[in-house]
Amino acid sequence: MSQLDVDLLMQNSGIIRYRRKIEAVLHNASQMRALQETGGLNQLVWSLVDNQTIDHQIHRIDQVPTSSPVAIQLSNDLKLAGFKFLGPTTVYSFMQAAGVVNDHLVDCIVHDQIGGVNNK
Repeated sequence: MSQLDVDLLMQNSGIIRYRRKIEAVLHNASQMRALQETGGLNQLVWSLVDNQTIDHQIHRIDQVPTSSPVAIQLSNDLKLAGFKFLGPTTVYSFMQAAGVVNDHLVDCIVHDQIGGVNNK
């Protein structure tokens, strides 16, 4: 992507129009390529959780955390690798979406389809 693409994105009302964040996405894409050369994000993430999905055994929606010690560690590791604008909350959301964290309510039909270790 070029600076022209960034300028066009700055006009897109469907996204957060903060130039430094948009530029960080481009920067992080190049950092991801570099990370792939050293084992990749997959290896980094799963090594932090001993290759086990974390299952918080959530019973109520208000118990779902917005971060965790593992998310803080991963965020710090990614920052050390040169990534920008990746705080623990964003990283935790990624971990949920990637299936590293199972925060489905225990009575959700999907909960038991995801393996895990309790309360890590």
